Amino acid sequence: MERRDDLIPKLAEMDRPGAPTLSDAELVRGCLRGSEAAWGQLLGRYQRLIYSIPVRMGLTPDECSDVFQGVCSILLEKLETLRDPKMLSSWIMTTTRREALRVRRVGRREVPLPETEDGEPGDWAQVEVRIEQDLLAVEREHNLRLAWERLDDRCRTILEALFFGPDQDYRRLSKLLDMPIGSIGPTRMRCLARLRRELQRLGM
Repeated sequence: MERRDDLIPKLAEMDRPGAPTLSDAELVRGCLRGSEAAWGQLLGRYQRLIYSIPVRMGLTPDECSDVFQGVCSILLEKLETLRDPKMLSSWIMTTTRREALRVRRVGRREVPLPETEDGEPGDWAQVEVRIEQDLLAVEREHNLRLAWERLDDRCRTILEALFFGPDQDYRRLSKLLDMPIGSIGPTRMRCLARLRRELQRLGM
């Protein structure tokens, strides 16, 4: 078996403040080595994604909790069968949707059909299309969050200030980051390029 001694120091640092965020591949390897810290970070990373799928499929809070527990059990049992750790996000989405359908069948409960704009009952074909669109949106949001987490603090600060802040005052940002005003623009472009590369690695 291939030794991955390079992973051991990273796993040891995971619970310390400011520890680097591990990639999905590193988390998978850590989980397969029995690292509780890796399991904790993996579930923390994907908890929102797992819960959001049954919610968007119309399941109750109790059923969503059942889905989450079921997916966690499947992860424990089947994670070693995942051939490509880069596909972890898609694999979890597929597993969660199947588990949500199973929970809904066990409950023998029909999810109410939404009405059309004219007030007429919809149909399941429309519901399935909407669910597929919702799940794609969930996956995009999840991957964007992962890519964002992989940026360093300076990049996140610059992008947050320039795109989400109340203004785009380069002088204020220059003082905040202790960097020349003339460096902010080029640094922003490099940060955007890094964010784009991370999204491409995630299949976006």
